[in-house]
Amino acid sequence: MKHLVDQALVSQFGLTSFRTRQEEAILSILSGRDTLVVMPTGGGKSLCYQLPALLLEGTALVISPLISLMKDQVDKLKALGIAVAALNSAQSIEDTRAAYRMLDTGELKLLFISPERLENEAFLALLGRSRISFIAVDEAHCISEWGHDFRKSYRRLPQSFPYFQNYVRPPIIALTATATPEVRDDIIHQLQLKDPLEIVTGFERPNLRYAVLTNAQKDIRLIDLLHSIQGSAIVYTTSRARSEKVSLMIRQLGIKASPYHGGIANEVRNNIQNDFLSGTLPVVVATSAFGLGFDKSNVRAVIHYDLPGTLEAYYQESGRAGRDGNEALAILLYNKGDERSHEFMIGRNYPNEDDIHDVYAVLLSSSRDQGGRLFDEPMFFTLTQITQAIGREGIAIKRVLELLDESGVISLSVAGSERSQLYVEITSDRVKIEEYLRRSKNSLGAQLLRYVVNLTKQADKRGIYLSEEDANATLQMEHSVFTQTIRLLETYGLIAVRRKIGFASSSEVVSITLTTPIKPWNEIVLPLSELQLKQEHSVEKLRTVLSYATGWECRSAFLLKYFGERTGTWRCGTCDVCVKK
Repeated sequence: MKHLVDQALVSQFGLTSFRTRQEEAILSILSGRDTLVVMPTGGGKSLCYQLPALLLEGTALVISPLISLMKDQVDKLKALGIAVAALNSAQSIEDTRAAYRMLDTGELKLLFISPERLENEAFLALLGRSRISFIAVDEAHCISEWGHDFRKSYRRLPQSFPYFQNYVRPPIIALTATATPEVRDDIIHQLQLKDPLEIVTGFERPNLRYAVLTNAQKDIRLIDLLHSIQGSAIVYTTSRARSEKVSLMIRQLGIKASPYHGGIANEVRNNIQNDFLSGTLPVVVATSAFGLGFDKSNVRAVIHYDLPGTLEAYYQESGRAGRDGNEALAILLYNKGDERSHEFMIGRNYPNEDDIHDVYAVLLSSSRDQGGRLFDEPMFFTLTQITQAIGREGIAIKRVLELLDESGVISLSVAGSERSQLYVEITSDRVKIEEYLRRSKNSLGAQLLRYVVNLTKQADKRGIYLSEEDANATLQMEHSVFTQTIRLLETYGLIAVRRKIGFASSSEVVSITLTTPIKPWNEIVLPLSELQLKQEHSVEKLRTVLSYATGWECRSAFLLKYFGERTGTWRCGTCDVCVKK
């Protein structure tokens, strides 16, 4: 097998040698063994699953959290002549149909999906008849409740394992750049890895010069740094508004820069990314998503204008500098106000019991105002309207509503979102459904109803999550026809439809329905202890970042110890602390 691996490295990827422990990870997954790979940013994680996918029969299923990550890898692999596809919400219906067809016929070597795709019953049904060579879980720290990017859909991945062919779960390779020993153990537990080979290549980046500039006038120090840098730089901020403000300040002082965040149109973001890659744009002022999904090896500096919330985020983002191996800077600008900002954000992410009670009281009052009924009738709000009704700012309304929805107190959806994922439930009995199908024969309504009924039978449930893209790929219905048809079935009382929550802004209208008659507040069961535990962990993460920023220990040694490496008396000799000593 080793000679086939060496041949593929040269013939398919044009490389002559492996990076540290890449070959070991590849041979592990080729042998059918579960594998956990922890490699730093730029360490070559993607090759660990791309190469074995070419040598094994079937399709490698790659689970990735961001569309930009998928797109970058798909484009590169297609350029190498490899049969690859992706399924995500940014695709056209035609591309989705093509990916489904290629998976069904066994043409694909790699298929990139988001973790949410494995909650889709139509896709799971297709997996059941497809040959999957192995599963690659990229950014695997997302599965850990102690990871710095906790994402619930990752935690639900094991629930899809019974859907694989012959009910046999394929081997899994889990990959991440940042995982403490605690997080690595949690990844193994949550993904149910069996006797995995653990490959941890080390976290030292000897070409990076770490430094913290404390109590600095941030704008002045930032401009001085940018003027001194020969090459490209990324400046990280914690908010969209801050990225816009800092970018404007930099431009006004004569340096070409652009903001980058999720509120900018896709086409504009792509142009900014391409200009940065080509070198025509020297500075990008960005939120945390920038840098994921593309490889620019000659970034000479990563500057954190704001304090990051975790050391994992700081290590990963700063690691985007100097990936060519040449000297680069990793600078953190810090003052005490940063700590207060993060404490405020943690409070918003984890609302307290009073916050939840106040939102619930507003919903009850509004329900009475709408005719006296206390449940089963939808009410429509914007998040801003709820905040105003409570009479105080600072409450994380979105998170409170999600908690009430998760606890079954309310049913929550985004009003008017035609292209969102739907929860479709069969509400009629078998006789009425069969009568409709017999009467309507091959009508569009009958086709769609038959499709939904089959999916619910396969899932052994009355309801399923259904994405419009999947239904269109199978039934070849245009958007407007699909919308009209599903409304028709709902009007006939055959199905009930609820749109899956997906907030875009505080001004977006949400539909809220109280699902039970009024209850005393003390009878409502909420996961408050779990919330408190997570909040405490977030606070502890922040304290660790503060210890890094304010302490006088070698910056590299501090990071290495945090990620579980023994450093003893070792010092890097190049960070600001070592230089001063």
